[in-house]
Amino acid sequence: MEKIFLTLTVMMLSVFTLCAIPNSKEQIGLDNLMESYTASNDSVIQRMDVITAKMEAVYTQMKSDSEKNWFGFDIDLSNMWVAFWGLVIGIVALGVGIVGTWYGYRGFQESKRSADESKRTADNVMRASLNVLEGQFNDLIRHLYRNLVCTLAFSQKALESAFDEAEEEKKKISQYPSEEHLLKLKILSEDALQLEKYNNDPTIYQKMHELKLLFRNYDIEIDTTLMHLKNKDMKLSEIKNDLDTLTYKPLHLIEAIRGITDKIMAQQDGGVNFDASKNVASIMTREHISKVDDWKKTKAALGVFLNLAKIVPPFIKEKGKREETEKTISKPYDGLRRSRNRLFDKAAINTLSYEEDIFTLKDKKEGKNNDYRNQISEIYEKFQEIGEFKNNILNQYDFKNYFLTMLSIDVTIELSKIHMIEIK
Repeated sequence: MEKIFLTLTVMMLSVFTLCAIPNSKEQIGLDNLMESYTASNDSVIQRMDVITAKMEAVYTQMKSDSEKNWFGFDIDLSNMWVAFWGLVIGIVALGVGIVGTWYGYRGFQESKRSADESKRTADNVMRASLNVLEGQFNDLIRHLYRNLVCTLAFSQKALESAFDEAEEEKKKISQYPSEEHLLKLKILSEDALQLEKYNNDPTIYQKMHELKLLFRNYDIEIDTTLMHLKNKDMKLSEIKNDLDTLTYKPLHLIEAIRGITDKIMAQQDGGVNFDASKNVASIMTREHISKVDDWKKTKAALGVFLNLAKIVPPFIKEKGKREETEKTISKPYDGLRRSRNRLFDKAAINTLSYEEDIFTLKDKKEGKNNDYRNQISEIYEKFQEIGEFKNNILNQYDFKNYFLTMLSIDVTIELSKIHMIEIK
């Protein structure tokens, strides 16, 4: 580049020189300048050819280097090996994928079989749980019926101990039933109700929770009544209110259990083979038979017969007519009237069969039905009021009509077992 610049500079100086010399020498100088320019130009061209040749050599070298990888191997050969190993890896991956898919399919089938087995197991567990729960509820019904009998018995004893004051408001009881009689009424709801088994059924879970709260309240009311019974300053009217509550609760709770049992058993074969109302009536009747049998075996004395059928009005099926004719009766028996109505309103109890619903096949083999026939006849000799009941229960037992007479017999038997304590 410097030589080209120098050449151009010389040419420009030559032009200025030519302009400065006389015209006579102009031609000579121009010829010399052209010769010099030609020579210089040839030299520049030669040098440019050399530079071009060197650049082509460098380009050729760079191209040769670019065709090799950074390990120094031929790029085409490298690409061939990369493609080969890629193919090998692809084949291996395909094989692994096929094997994985196969095991995945087998795992899916195994999971499906496991899920089916788990479902069958869960169904069996639920069915077993329902059977256990049914047994627990049946025992609760039996326990609550005994509670009703015991409550009526010690209530009668407590009322009989009241001071005979001229004014009703000044009357107070002088004796209270021993603590054991009230504490035995309590229900261990945590053991009786297993709510966690019904998380998948909101309706049953809610009813189970409500029943659990009812049991808790019942236990609280038992403690409160016991505290009031032992308090010498409590008025008779206040004691009657407490006893009325305890008299109301057993049948109220039995009805709640009946309603839940009806829904739960509907999950087993649609409940077609289960009648919750008849089940309740059968359990209470069998408990009555058991109590009569115990009385005979222990040869216990009978108390004063309290005919509840005369104190509590007969059940009227038509609710409107019942509300018009029934009035509040004296406490604590009004609690029995109200709870009896509630139970019979909900429970469509059919007539119980002496041969099917009251005695089991085992009972008949052991002769318990004949024993009961003799025992009830013996009680009838002392209390003629049970005549219709005796004739009815030994044939087709109309539970609704004769429930109060059955209850009266059991209370009369229980009276001899109640231990009273003087209030100091």
